[in-house]
Formats: sequence, structure tokens, C-alpha cells
Amino acid sequence: MAIAVVLAIAALCVLAGLWPRQPAYHGRALSAWLPALQHPSPLVRHGAQEAVRKMGTNTVPYLRQFLHAQDSFLKTNLVALLRRQSLVKVEMVMARERRVQAALACVELGPDARPVIADLLEFSKADTFCGNLAEAALAGTGTVAVPPLCAALTNADYKIRKAAIGALANIRPQADSALPALTKCLKDKDAVIRATAAQALGRAGVPSTEVVRALMQALGDPDFNVRQRAFVALAGFGDQISPMLQDFIREVGLEHETDAGNALNELQRIKQRLQPQVPGERD
Repeated sequence: MAIAVVLAIAALCVLAGLWPRQPAYHGRALSAWLPALQHPSPLVRHGAQEAVRKMGTNTVPYLRQFLHAQDSFLKTNLVALLRRQSLVKVEMVMARERRVQAALACVELGPDARPVIADLLEFSKADTFCGNLAEAALAGTGTVAVPPLCAALTNADYKIRKAAIGALANIRPQADSALPALTKCLKDKDAVIRATAAQALGRAGVPSTEVVRALMQALGDPDFNVRQRAFVALAGFGDQISPMLQDFIREVGLEHETDAGNALNELQRIKQRLQPQVPGERD
């Protein structure tokens, strides 16, 4: 058993020696800093976050590799062997943990993580936790990510679409170029995508006629959450959309008893309350 352990450690050392030289900060390589991004101590995490930011774009080639990390058959068996003994304690970072650490580093890089956008979208497919982490990292890249994220909104994989639209919903200021793609997402087959699209469109600032019309139509969506997000988005625009609202009601002629009709009429009442009153006029 002892001989097997020695051989395993020797193999790991050989593998480590084959790894290209990484960027370093205060004498510690990137791989040594990454685990500290998950440390329970806020002070330790802050030190690791600062280290990643200081190393900056030099980390990008390595983070791209780490985001696609896979455990080889050799490594898996070596780790299993080492865990069956107590003679030598060797800490090994498994592939999923390394991928998560790389995504956390991308969050710290912010706009400097732009070259990693496609890798983060692929990473988002793993599970819900990875999807949420990818959204945060993608949103942190800012408006430079808008074109590739808009392209990802038509991806066949739901998880990629969800990560892309979630990131777009949190990028501020929202680039005008994203609005047509977000509007189309109100017709997505998945209700979560449609609801997130309505939320993102509600942050459009000065809405176009196309955005307002699409949100008004979403008031008739079969999913309650989508209808609610659309209503909140429209109400948030204030009285600037009153003319469009009135035109839409006249054009469609929705009945009061329908969900969309009730929502539109409620919006109309909100707009009327927002309009300035004539001096001396009472509510």
C-alpha cells in the first residue's frame, strides 16, 4: 500500500510539472489563490478576490481551461487510492470544484472576462448553481457582452438561454441593441424565459412602441408570473406610455372580463392617477 501511495504522489508531481507556468501574485500562483475564493472567512476571500483582480487578464487563458476541467481516469483513481490511506494527506481539487472556482474568478474580473463569455455559457449548463453563477459573471462583463448574449437567446439549450437572458436583465444600462432580442423572448416556449424577458424590458428606460406593444400582449400570457412581470414593467414606465396604451385598447378591443383586459384597464387607471390635475380639480 505504501509503495502505491508513493507512486501516486510521484504521478501527481509529474502531472503538476507538466502544467504551464501560471500568473502569480505575492508569490502564489493562480491555482493556489482560487480555492480561497470559497473560503468561509470574508478576510481570506477578500484577499483572493484582490489577487485575481491584480493578475487581471493574464488569468484568462487559464480560467478558460479551468471552466472546462474534467477529471481524467488516472486522476480519479489516484484520488480514490489516496483517500483510502492515512499515511499521507494530499488535497486535490476535483474538476467541478475547479470549474466553480474559475467562474468565481470571472465574477471578480468583470469586463476583463469578456473572452470567457462563451465558456461561461457552456458552464451554465451543468446545474442550477452553476447557471446562477454564470449569470452573475456574465452580467459583470457589462455591455460588451450584449451581442453574444443576444445571440445565445436563440440557443436550443434552455439553460444557455436562461443564463443569457438572466445576465441581460442585470446589465445596466441596458443597451438598446438588446431590446429586439428580448422582445422576441416574450414568445419563448419556456415561461421562465418569458418572465425574465418582461422584467428586462421593464428596465428599458424610454420604451419603444414595439416594446410596449409586446408587453401589453404579454398581459394575456397563460403563465401568471409572465403576466405579473409584464404588468410591473408597463406600470413602471409611468404616464409616458398612456397614448400607446389607449391606442392598443381601441385597436384590440379587449373585454373587461379577460385577464389581459383587466390588466390593461388597471394600467389605464394607474396612468390617469399619474396625470397632473387641473388646479381646483378634486380626485
